[in-house]
Amino acid sequence: MSLRSRLSAVPRFYIDIAYLFVAEVLWVVGLYMYKGLLPVYINTYVRDPRVVSFIQSIGNVTGILAIVSGYLCKKVNVKWLLVLCWGVTVPAPLIFAFATNTAGFITGQFLFSLTAAFVPAVMLYIFEYDFPGNKLSVYLLYSMVSSCASILSPTLGGFTATALGMRPTLLIAFALFAVGTLFTMFMSPAKKPPNRAEAVSVGEKKEPFNMKAHFSRYGNLYAWMVFLMLLPAIENISEPVLSLYLADMRGMTSAQIGYGYTAISLGAMLITLGVKRVSKTRTVLTVLAGLCTIHGLANIGLLGSGLKLLLGILLLRGAQNSTLFFTLGKFTELAEGDNKGMFVAVFIAARSLLSTLANNLGGVLYKVNAWLPFGTEIAAIGVWLAAFSAFWHLSQRRKVTQKESKP
Repeated sequence: MSLRSRLSAVPRFYIDIAYLFVAEVLWVVGLYMYKGLLPVYINTYVRDPRVVSFIQSIGNVTGILAIVSGYLCKKVNVKWLLVLCWGVTVPAPLIFAFATNTAGFITGQFLFSLTAAFVPAVMLYIFEYDFPGNKLSVYLLYSMVSSCASILSPTLGGFTATALGMRPTLLIAFALFAVGTLFTMFMSPAKKPPNRAEAVSVGEKKEPFNMKAHFSRYGNLYAWMVFLMLLPAIENISEPVLSLYLADMRGMTSAQIGYGYTAISLGAMLITLGVKRVSKTRTVLTVLAGLCTIHGLANIGLLGSGLKLLLGILLLRGAQNSTLFFTLGKFTELAEGDNKGMFVAVFIAARSLLSTLANNLGGVLYKVNAWLPFGTEIAAIGVWLAAFSAFWHLSQRRKVTQKESKP
């Protein structure tokens, strides 16, 4: 049997997911080559951690545009929104490479951040693909591929920045972004949304929006939304100042910070692999409680010293990325009906706004005390976990009551 014949027998779903994975790998390699070093690089020009945090937080502000993407998912083929998800990021590292002031870095960060507007398209492409199977597992596998791609790239970026400087490192990232975007264009179009004329029977009138009925149906989903978007936002308080802390308080060089972000990516891959396995048999509460514990221990460990210890601690910091993947994937799985795209979009937009506040809070706290952003995360995670535990047990009792009330 020829290679072409064998390939023709492969379901199109696997081919499209392979293209998606390749695009993600190229994009993530490019991003993580400079992501950990970018705050330090920006700080050499602006020399103010609060400004650095503000610039980093711009990405979360533009997440509000995800609502536009959620609306467009019903109007435009999801594939082209997915292409935009990568395409809008292409100029960002090029602008970073030649920026020398706050305005330039803000422009680059804004363009890079526009990708958040189209994240719902990636989720819907996977979760609504016309193919049987556990879509959450496929998404978590996609997340693991992303984590794998980011394992060596921070170290590669650290070496490149040390040997050649940040500008060549950013130019390499620019090339990888461009090639990654090309791969998304090879994917087959997603299933088009039904035409309004087909979706509504002749003579049938669309029911007017009823707020009470809406919250009666989706109230529990909104509660899930609040909890699942709060946790990643809380864990984002220290994100924009982590590399500053490693450089300022632990004396790590650019290459060593690169090793550190490699450790974070490796930890994210291993922890996400664990989450993928245990999520099939364990409750959401158990999974998230475990991720919260790992993140808290990592923050405490940053008080230690020594490169080997810090690399081990940063390995645990990968739990933050796993939390981000799992909460978004779980909410997308919970969302239902024709409003799925909009629910996912609102979730991403609201989480992004919360993360914006968290990022700026991190910059302010860092000026007071370098470890304070990490300590604040631990306290806030404790409060969140207690509240979510109460919500979870209440939801379980409600399910039992509903089952018993049915004839």
